[in-house]
Amino acid sequence: MALVAFAPAAWAQAEWKPDRNVEFIIGATPGSQLDTIVRRAQAIWQEKGLVEAPVTPVNKAGGSQSIATAYLLNQRAGDGHYLEVFYPTLLSSYAIGNHNVDYSRATPLACLGSEYYVWAVRADSLIQSGKDLIARLSSDPGSLSMGTSNIGGIGHIQMLSVLKAGGVNVGKLKMVGFKGGSEARTALLGGHIDTNSTSGSNMLGDKQSGKIRVIAVNAPKRLGGAYADIPTWKELGVDAPVISGWTCVVGAQGLSQAQIAYWDRAFAALVKTDEWKSDAARRLRSLEYKNSSETRAFLKAEYQALQTLVKALGVVKPRKNSR
Repeated sequence: MALVAFAPAAWAQAEWKPDRNVEFIIGATPGSQLDTIVRRAQAIWQEKGLVEAPVTPVNKAGGSQSIATAYLLNQRAGDGHYLEVFYPTLLSSYAIGNHNVDYSRATPLACLGSEYYVWAVRADSLIQSGKDLIARLSSDPGSLSMGTSNIGGIGHIQMLSVLKAGGVNVGKLKMVGFKGGSEARTALLGGHIDTNSTSGSNMLGDKQSGKIRVIAVNAPKRLGGAYADIPTWKELGVDAPVISGWTCVVGAQGLSQAQIAYWDRAFAALVKTDEWKSDAARRLRSLEYKNSSETRAFLKAEYQALQTLVKALGVVKPRKNSR
């Protein structure tokens, strides 16, 4: 009888929920896609009472998202009041050697979906199609300026992988890095670069207004809506790996099972709401939710794949000791 009476008490003690402000860290600037995702999650959680404690978005942009991760990992072990959202750029830049912040020390909590990359030129460009682009760069790799939001970031890596698969000498490309997708988009529209590849939501308005020509998408199948008429690279004969801009969330290192379970419930409830689903559809973001255990396995596999890919692309450089 004593054991039976003790069990509920032990279970109650094992329960956990945040009892003060939660910081949701964003490795990007205000107004960016990552920022928008976090602020939408915050609003839904609070409006529906899914997370009762206040949630505050905290922007820590820079360093291929490593500044945000270092902030998360610094003296916050075991504290469930800190979350960080990130793109695969954090992993690809670590695999390349651009930063030395070991993301694997954090606690995986959730993956919330993916966006796929579109390739675009200005509407007045002589490049009419993806095949035109491959032909031009195969003949003269440095003849066009290629914009990317972050040298070493996942957008850059997917561009290199597509062009390498198309027979282009990627070591001679004229790549121009920007601080974010919005800056690269502005450069394309202003004629400062010849082509850009970014997530579909970044270019949607410009495509609909006729300012750009989208020539291909890096996706397993054609995207819907305004991009339904745009072929995939595979359709164009380029057998490149499909690399998406997924969004995952981690917590501080060393979180307890009770803390992980709380955030599992919070994120599972979030992605089931109509508000989240409609926002994802509007932003062309797939609803590929993964819980904490699935996210752990996913991130491990993604990093291993990225390690192999960046080595094949020849972009790895020496890295200082991880921290």
